[in-house]
Amino acid sequence: QIRIYTDTGIPVERLADGQTKPSNLFSDLVYYLLTNKTQGVGNTVPEELVDKEGLTATSKFLAANKIFFDGVIEDSQSFRSFLYDNAALQMCNFTIKNGRFGMQPALPYDKNHEISLNPILVDQIFTAGNIIEDSLQLQYIDISQRSNIRALVTWRVTKANDLPYEASALLEWADLGQAVTEQAFDLTDFCTNRDQALRTAQFLMSTRRRVTKTVSFKTVPDALGVQPGSYIRVITEASTYNSEANGAITDAGTLVSVTQIKSGTYDALIYDPAKQEVLEAPLTISNNTVTQSEFHGTLFTLLGGTTDYSVYQIEQLSIEE
Repeated sequence: QIRIYTDTGIPVERLADGQTKPSNLFSDLVYYLLTNKTQGVGNTVPEELVDKEGLTATSKFLAANKIFFDGVIEDSQSFRSFLYDNAALQMCNFTIKNGRFGMQPALPYDKNHEISLNPILVDQIFTAGNIIEDSLQLQYIDISQRSNIRALVTWRVTKANDLPYEASALLEWADLGQAVTEQAFDLTDFCTNRDQALRTAQFLMSTRRRVTKTVSFKTVPDALGVQPGSYIRVITEASTYNSEANGAITDAGTLVSVTQIKSGTYDALIYDPAKQEVLEAPLTISNNTVTQSEFHGTLFTLLGGTTDYSVYQIEQLSIEE
């Protein structure tokens, strides 16, 4: 069995500087595979369907943050699966913008293309005013996919004209004990330096902790200055159910509930058994008695409103009729 050490790869177009030389940036490899007609999918994907501008920005991001791809592609495989599987490990996202294939950083960056630690600047705010009614859908990611983990990351250590060996490190949150699930990340196929391995593991751990839900909604296209990768803020209000804030109102107007409810006016859902309908209305309580006689002999639950100001990164935009 013969092993060969080589410190370069095949010449490709280096998007960051425009030269044709070997590159260890994943975005240059993606562009090569998208456009090359012999070893890539250039015969299938027309050049106008390749987001070269986005890939160029990604190349500058990868170079500035020293995120490299020192790997070998030996076997034929699905190009899209290859992109999806490896883009996240390069702190990037695979994108399709206006039908054009590309890639972009998964993190905000500054003018020098270095990862920015400043507060995220959102490109647009969405509220009830510009979200079409009844189109908002909020879905939480499965709890097993967003629970905190300890990361065991492995990378490859290479020396010139010598056999490589593997090194590993265990990362854990400083504010958590060891009673969390451990997950292994094998980066030996392409990662050859410790700093990159640790940064990638930190990114994956942080993603699991902070990315908790997805949202989809319809809006009007007027002045919609966003695209896949843009950061947006979605402000929503929700009425939360509290099991201790419900009960019955007797025919005399007296409250029957688990806890004593202070005097005041509350937003409430009121069920009238005689009419078999639910009404949302303000409920005035004074000394454990409801003053509105029309609500006597009903069931109620008090509503508590919460406002969510979450920031999201756009994955996909589509136009409907």
